[in-house]
Amino acid sequence: MRFTCRVKIVLFVLFFLLAVGINISPTAADELVPAEGEHFVIESVPDDVDFNHPYIPQTAEAWIAGLETAEESIKAGLFYIQEWVHGETNLDRVLDKIVEMSREGVEVEILTDTAITKPPAYLDEEENIEVRYSAYGEHSGGVMHAKYFIVDEELVYLGSANFDWRSLEHIREVGLAINKPEIAADLNDIFEVDWQFAGDRGDEFWEEYTPFQGKTPYHEITGETFSFSGEREIKLTASPPQSTPPGVMRSDEALIKMINTAENYLYMDIYEYDNWDFYAGKYWDELDRAIRRAEVRGVDVRILVPDWVFGGSSEKYLKSLAVLDGVEVKVMSLPQSEEWGYIPFARTTHPKLVIVDGDMAWVGSTNLSYNYFNASRDVDAITRHDEVVDNLRTFFLTGYQSEYVDLLKPEKDYQPPIR
Repeated sequence: MRFTCRVKIVLFVLFFLLAVGINISPTAADELVPAEGEHFVIESVPDDVDFNHPYIPQTAEAWIAGLETAEESIKAGLFYIQEWVHGETNLDRVLDKIVEMSREGVEVEILTDTAITKPPAYLDEEENIEVRYSAYGEHSGGVMHAKYFIVDEELVYLGSANFDWRSLEHIREVGLAINKPEIAADLNDIFEVDWQFAGDRGDEFWEEYTPFQGKTPYHEITGETFSFSGEREIKLTASPPQSTPPGVMRSDEALIKMINTAENYLYMDIYEYDNWDFYAGKYWDELDRAIRRAEVRGVDVRILVPDWVFGGSSEKYLKSLAVLDGVEVKVMSLPQSEEWGYIPFARTTHPKLVIVDGDMAWVGSTNLSYNYFNASRDVDAITRHDEVVDNLRTFFLTGYQSEYVDLLKPEKDYQPPIR
């Protein structure tokens, strides 16, 4: 009886704390910056959608908290920056924080692309902010597609969320906040290479440099598996290999090797899946083969994609997987915002997340097609931290088991949604 009473008291206290809004999670809102040596998951949840996990910080809040710690430098590698001009958004708060820190003496370097839009002119007008534009479009046929920033060469934020007001309020995203010196050092090396490519001597520098990594033939990694060295619990991966420093593993090789380790299940929460790359005009099925090998081994494969795949080549390749006994593909369609109504290029799911057996997870910015692995700059990480992998698994299952998904039927003709 005494034990039962104690349990009731504990439950009452827990419910009370939750009822009054006190978050008892170790990664609560007041702990948005990981302690030294730690890393945790961050997410974006579209409004009016019940995906929020109280123990996973929201992307915008985590970004702002991290930027606020800057004392010397902020380095950002961004696909693009897109503001909304009709009112204040979470992105405005992020950009305001960058400007604020620069005016306090922090040196800010922003590397971005021009494939979508140019960043706000006021950023480059600030004394301590310099903006450069990526050279990948001109020299490799790719884009600067990564989404990351580094604070004081110590703190790293990376993932799927663009510096786009929609990504912070109207798109489902996932990423990591990381405070590990080895990760910051690797990412800083990547940034410095791309920063030089984008400088005044960019063309000359590109022509003179020797590619850091050759492209390992895919048949050589068919049977290899991914493993961590020593005590490391997180490892950076990146693309393209030719401009990725030797200490950083290429993303396609790491991902294929990771899938090769799968014995029980493989979860893929992805934005795009394509064997045909229209940028390169090339058929590439090495990742597809890895998934099929896993299915043959008896691995339970679950894939979540947005309804934006309908009408494109991704649809037929996903259907070709969905016919397999061990593969299930679900498609997410999110409702429009009750407050905002229709928002172009929003209300979708955008992660790049792969989980194997609950033991490790790959998360970052890379879409799953040839160009992103071989011509565009992307940055990802593989983690085996138990709590982080568990939270990523929960993130996936919340979406995969939600009311917003339907099973992809290979025999059905689908109409492309309005983007």
